[in-house]
Amino acid sequence: LTISLHMNHGSWGPSHLQTGFHDEVGRGKGLGFNLNVPLPNGTGDKGYEHAMHELVVPAISKFMPEMIVLVIG
Repeated sequence: LTISLHMNHGSWGPSHLQTGFHDEVGRGKGLGFNLNVPLPNGTGDKGYEHAMHELVVPAISKFMPEMIVLVIG
């Protein structure tokens, strides 16, 4: 399971075709195991809190991971 909260950026060109939009949910055996949460520029604490409670926590609870790796940057 990959979850990404990020700025709503769209495609960055030919070297990075993914848009980061919510409809990119994975392919093949990974279908359904990618959750993109594009956030508008300037999203504050309340926006992140909402995304965590409504999208991220339920997805993690459903997946029941044995390990969580955070990448921040």
